[in-house]
Amino acid sequence: APPGGRGLARPATRQAFQAAAACAFALAAGQALSGERWYWAVGTAWWIFVNTASRGETLVRGFRRVVGTVSGIAAGLAVAIPLHGAPAPTAVLVAACVFGIFYTAPLSYSWMVFFVTLMAGLLYGLLGVLHPGLLALRLEQTAIGAAGAGLAVALVLPVTTHAATDAWIRRALESVRRCAADAARRLAGNPAADPAP
Repeated sequence: APPGGRGLARPATRQAFQAAAACAFALAAGQALSGERWYWAVGTAWWIFVNTASRGETLVRGFRRVVGTVSGIAAGLAVAIPLHGAPAPTAVLVAACVFGIFYTAPLSYSWMVFFVTLMAGLLYGLLGVLHPGLLALRLEQTAIGAAGAGLAVALVLPVTTHAATDAWIRRALESVRRCAADAARRLAGNPAADPAP
């Protein structure tokens, strides 16, 4: 997001309003869909805002969240349901999922969400409550949360990707200009231009 700003122009303030609006939408729509699992929609809406600075970044992250959930559900149907909650293989796969979550988190949001969703399926299988309807509900709640985030960034104090990128480019160019001016003064022999020890 563009640096600085005051009041509603401050990036943290803007994002707080957007996240609150997204979570409010997710809460209302998620509760309408399921009184027991509405928090899946709210959690999705909130997590989508982590490390985003513009409308474009948020929309891409929401899409990646849904892609990761869909692929995690497919894996859950293929792996967790046939296991029927068998403790030993489930424990091994949960450990592999935890590794996958932390290994892929900095690399790919979709893969991280895949491992989170697969792990949730495995754990629900271990508890004996896993069924295809629960996984379908997970997808629906994720879609609601992603839609809430998308609506919030489009309607509540929106910052376009262009505006955010433009601000960062201007800041980088100003830093390069200052650095080049300092280097030119040093090369010209100006003793005051040398950095302090």
